[in-house]
Amino acid sequence: MAPCWSLSVLLILSRTLGVSAERWWVTMSQGSVCAVAGSSVVIPCSFTHPSNLTVNKVYWVLNAIPNSSTRDLLDLPQYAGRVQYSLDKERNCTLTLSDVSVTDTAQYHVRIEINAWNKLSRRVNLTVKDLAVQVAGAATEGHVVKLSCNSHCILEQNSKIIWKKNGDILPDSQTSKKELILHNISTEDEGNYSCALQGREDHPSPPVKLNVLYTPKNTSVSVSPAGDKLEGTSVTLTCSSDANPPVENYRWYRQTGDETTEAGSGETITFTLDTTSAGLYHCEAKNRISSHNSSAVDVSLAVYS
Repeated sequence: MAPCWSLSVLLILSRTLGVSAERWWVTMSQGSVCAVAGSSVVIPCSFTHPSNLTVNKVYWVLNAIPNSSTRDLLDLPQYAGRVQYSLDKERNCTLTLSDVSVTDTAQYHVRIEINAWNKLSRRVNLTVKDLAVQVAGAATEGHVVKLSCNSHCILEQNSKIIWKKNGDILPDSQTSKKELILHNISTEDEGNYSCALQGREDHPSPPVKLNVLYTPKNTSVSVSPAGDKLEGTSVTLTCSSDANPPVENYRWYRQTGDETTEAGSGETITFTLDTTSAGLYHCEAKNRISSHNSSAVDVSLAVYS
């Protein structure tokens, strides 16, 4: 909650209304309030009034228009159990609103009923914002990633942050710096991360998915048909690899003796087996991070004695 400016609202009941010319003052220390979802908001408010008049009721209303009837916050279902007024209705008009949510963002006014009249204060703008998680750094396997818990509002001094992964609180994750640093990340660090203020764990930020990128791995070649193959057999080789982001391209290589030549591209290659196509084959899987080679498979002609 952050004060933005101070205001004093002067309410004057003139002698023409048949009351004392003493002045009414409604004083609020804040004209704009920003609060984190799940927190409690206190809007300090005080007033003075002529001593010969009796205050019948002090209450707060939403988005009020002068000289119009507006319902007391206490009577609105969405505020049930969350509104508290000062017990001193002769001079204190402070509002306490608990467990605020983004839908509580609105203009709030205090209304003071005096005998047959009522007076409406200037507005207080309440803005309620969720916390938000931001990810800094390349979320690539083996790298360092920093998650920051940010707020549109100024947090209270010494606020503690609780971090959650997939809805579960991470152990030893409280930090006054509002950061969670993950070193040497791996796919085990993937998940939905959110943050919350300590004591308000039931009001976490919207989750942010951490998607860990990695170079191709577990690259392998399968051969069809399997087993011994005669000359003239149609052979299909398929390359598979685990990668994030997915493999962008595959390249094939054939090795005969000490010579290695490129044999094609694409996830699969098909060729007719003969003495010119037999040999050791491996594939290279490549994404935008790096590449990885499979082990070689022997595609040779069957020899019968």
